[in-house]
Amino acid sequence: MFKTVEDFNPKYVSDDLYYPYIVRTLNPLSYSEVLSHKGLLPILFKNIPQPKIIVNTIRGVLYNNGYNIISNAETIKIINGYIMGGGQIIVKPTKNTSCGRGVQIFNNVLFNTTLKQFGEDFIVQEVVEQSEKTKLFNPTSLNTFRITTLFINGEVSVCSVVFKCDKKGTIVDNLGSGGFIIGIKEDGYIADYGFDNCYKKYHLINGIEIKKYQFENIPMVIEQVKNYHKKYMPNLGIMGWDVALDKKDSPIIIEANLKFPGIQFEQLCIKKPIFGDRTDEIINFVLLNQEKK
Repeated sequence: MFKTVEDFNPKYVSDDLYYPYIVRTLNPLSYSEVLSHKGLLPILFKNIPQPKIIVNTIRGVLYNNGYNIISNAETIKIINGYIMGGGQIIVKPTKNTSCGRGVQIFNNVLFNTTLKQFGEDFIVQEVVEQSEKTKLFNPTSLNTFRITTLFINGEVSVCSVVFKCDKKGTIVDNLGSGGFIIGIKEDGYIADYGFDNCYKKYHLINGIEIKKYQFENIPMVIEQVKNYHKKYMPNLGIMGWDVALDKKDSPIIIEANLKFPGIQFEQLCIKKPIFGDRTDEIINFVLLNQEKK
């Protein structure tokens, strides 16, 4: 597949080795299963910039942004008060989700439906007003950077940086929902082309020629997420951070992907193996730690 789509390198990591062996050794389920609940991120990462919380629901219990338990009626009142004040909200499921499934935006329409449709685990957040630089690629979706970090043997490094956006008119930025993914170099320069989920290459994304485009503050964002990984999740070896830039071009953590951070399109986009010079170190780490189980 890699030879057909891009090029060949013996250190490319295949999914059949990565998911059952590598990622499960780097991120044991005993750690990642619980920490993957997106409703816990505002609690675990409370000192990290994130979208403003309106309401958070965990196991069917409703909380306001101060984490006080509230009733169903109070919840709807809080949400509608925010909407009536001109706010725009996004509702997202927080368990067992991927590809933006279940995400809904409410704007200028009062919230008068039952909350049960969202299940027992969901979060209501303020919609992030994104940077003009990322908005350029699609104004209707919050376009984000997926930054994958590796932390083993006391050293943290960046495996890949990619940019995600969707087709105009959509509200999510996922490749799985029909969007695009583009490689980003560590100096912020964008790759010459991106991909859709059928491996088709694009030099134009929603009419924007991507060649030689640069996100100048990517080096700063990279250093921040590396520090976040060391400080907040030292028990996990690999993390896929979804980072947006707000209207002031400041980074905001949207999600942290812990159970199955992807590698296939990341490798295609950056045109090199996901673990780079640390590939042999990863092999030795996995073999050693599997033997300890």
